[in-house]
Amino acid sequence: MENGQAALEQERKILLALGNDIARVREKNDLLTLFSQRIKSFFYFTHTIVTLIESKDETYTPFLLDNDHSPIRDHNRYGEMLAAHFSLNDPFIQAVLAADGPISFILEDIMDLPHSPAFLRVNYERGVREILMTTLRNEEKPVGFIHIYTDRAEGFSSAFRNIIKGISPQLASAVANIIKNEEILNKEKEKSFLLDFSSEIAAVRTKEDLALAVHTGLSKLNALRGYVIRKINEDGETLSTYIYDPAIANFDDPEWVALTTARFPLYDGLQNRVLESYIPLLFSVEREVQRGITSSYLHYWKKVGYKTMVGIRLHYGITNLGILWLGIEEINIQLLQGICFQISVAMANIVANEQVEKTQQDQAFLLDFSNDIALVKTKPDLEAAISKVLDNALHSKLSMIRLIEEDGVNMPAYMFDWTLFVKAGITFDQMSSSVITIEEPYTAKVLASKEGVVFNIAEELKTGSAYAQLWATTGFKNVYAMPLRAGNKVLGTIWLHSDWISQLVLRGICAQISVAIDNIQANEKLLAYKKQLEVENDYLKEQIKTIYNFSEIVGSGEAMQEVYRLMSIVSTTNTTVLVLGETGTGKELIARALHNASSRKDKLMVKVNCLVMNAAPLPVRSTGGLVSLNWLITVPYSWMKLANCRWKRNRNYYA
Repeated sequence: MENGQAALEQERKILLALGNDIARVREKNDLLTLFSQRIKSFFYFTHTIVTLIESKDETYTPFLLDNDHSPIRDHNRYGEMLAAHFSLNDPFIQAVLAADGPISFILEDIMDLPHSPAFLRVNYERGVREILMTTLRNEEKPVGFIHIYTDRAEGFSSAFRNIIKGISPQLASAVANIIKNEEILNKEKEKSFLLDFSSEIAAVRTKEDLALAVHTGLSKLNALRGYVIRKINEDGETLSTYIYDPAIANFDDPEWVALTTARFPLYDGLQNRVLESYIPLLFSVEREVQRGITSSYLHYWKKVGYKTMVGIRLHYGITNLGILWLGIEEINIQLLQGICFQISVAMANIVANEQVEKTQQDQAFLLDFSNDIALVKTKPDLEAAISKVLDNALHSKLSMIRLIEEDGVNMPAYMFDWTLFVKAGITFDQMSSSVITIEEPYTAKVLASKEGVVFNIAEELKTGSAYAQLWATTGFKNVYAMPLRAGNKVLGTIWLHSDWISQLVLRGICAQISVAIDNIQANEKLLAYKKQLEVENDYLKEQIKTIYNFSEIVGSGEAMQEVYRLMSIVSTTNTTVLVLGETGTGKELIARALHNASSRKDKLMVKVNCLVMNAAPLPVRSTGGLVSLNWLITVPYSWMKLANCRWKRNRNYYA
């Protein structure tokens, strides 16, 4: 009886001492000291751990570890045990939850039973033989477990069990206090982290600055295995790598390099879920693969061993900018949201600056193209200018330009890149035999649009389109089709192949090309009219020559017939002719008739009046200098009388 009372008194003293110790517990190390030193001074055991219940997924995970005394710390599965989430639904842990106090198990009896947790065998392999467990409860709700191990069979006495049962409520309170204190400390750390990160971000001006700030900040996160920021592209349908963790860069891996340059569809089953969520999302890589997600980056994550990935939406206001992907096991929602807010602000500023610079570059580019177009006078000039701007500057290809004929219906090919059709095995005869009208479905859709239409080749292939099969041979992803308009006049359509073209540049190019084509067509019409007039002029001149030869001269006498003969002889030569005759005899008519019959008839005839002091013929000056007179034509006075002209004493010489 006295021994029983002594034992109870001893237990009371131990409980009182341990209660005082537990009351002073503020952090994990305090609780660890309580188990590893204080309780061990009364009872024997090898080591102790505390696990916490995760209600949301019905698991329990390690919280407090006695690494200094744990015999499994050098086991090859120790890291796995630390990261594991053990199920609450296995029979072993259900027995612990159902017990009214501490409950012990011989490891050899339970470790190989179905659904038994792996840590039982791991401890057994390091010499542990028995485990004592009790549930920690807070307001009657189970919040965790105490695991006490020993390497001795039947190593837990009834007194020890009573002590553990007696201090369990205090231990539960101590664990709750530790958790609250850690939350407070973590919040302080988060505030300090975000303040430092905000200072780093405030100095960001370029993409390179942002990459450095993000790396400096995110590298402070616990258990971070890597990160990547993807930005939504200008097409609004894909995302591309914007910034990545230099620690995971592997330029020797072609697959990794391909991922840094690829465009990933926005709606791929993962990225769209992140962009539609207001909170960070945690994905199990294996689970998403099993769900059938085929994205190449997901399978690469699995290949390099990522178990979970966190996706956080980057946005500025209501505008989505991209996604931050983190290789991390846990989510701290508030911290990640704070980080992403800072990144989003900096990224929005950078993107805005880049857009301003891009717009300026596009405008400068269009100005250069406008200067090139201003020099265009012919169709070959236009073709050279288009080829220069598309091939060299935009890495695109002209497929076809079709113009509407005067009938307003048919649209023959005006200009095209022959190499594209060679790849498709199409001959010129095949192309010319294909009649395209404004009612053709693709063409009608383009002509009806204001800003043009973008056809995704992969999507069009699914419809079985013959055009898409032709487009696919180019190797490009998209076809950009734009209506060509000059003012209110619709000229035709232009079809370009490219992976992506800025709408500003595309509209500018098409406007310039439209003006150039309109000018070329106008010039061609003017040239056609000019040619027609020249033909008609030649015809009329021939008619005049054959029908109305010397018709301005009146006279058919013998003397005049001699004049006509001489005129016919000299008109076909390139020599100088002197025409003599009294004033009013018609020397100017003779000179004009000679000019009209000569090879210089298309040029201007200039007449010059001069006074001659004697009858001797004077030399005639021409552009070649002094020339001698080889021919002399004298107009008879009798013809002058016949023409009823006045007599004057001065003589006029016409050359």
